[in-house]
Amino acid sequence: MDLFLYYPITNIITLFVVLNPIAVIPFFQGLTAAATDEQRNAIVKRASVVVVVILLFFASLGDLVLTILGITLHYIMIAGGLYILVFAVKNALAGGGEQAGQSRGSGKKAHGLPKAVAERIAIVRLEPHS
Repeated sequence: MDLFLYYPITNIITLFVVLNPIAVIPFFQGLTAAATDEQRNAIVKRASVVVVVILLFFASLGDLVLTILGITLHYIMIAGGLYILVFAVKNALAGGGEQAGQSRGSGKKAHGLPKAVAERIAIVRLEPHS
């Protein structure tokens, strides 16, 4: 009985830590400050579907893909650490940054984001920048 509850609970906790929804809230609010409620709901639905598809893909075929490519866990840890380091240094040197529209608490009605911008917020590609 203990193992029956142990594995689902540990898997749910692991998913919660990996996805980290609490840390994403400020980014989501900042990126969607000028969005309408309908756009905000569409962004959440699209991001959720993409997350589920990626998690299911890698949960079922991740070990096979990594074995075929010859990638070990150590390589992933090194690459992830370097990516986070570069991202942190780049953001620290960039300064304040731009505001993403008006704040929700200002009392003004949000006019909405352009469709192309609303579609890009839900999915962010990791690609090198020059």
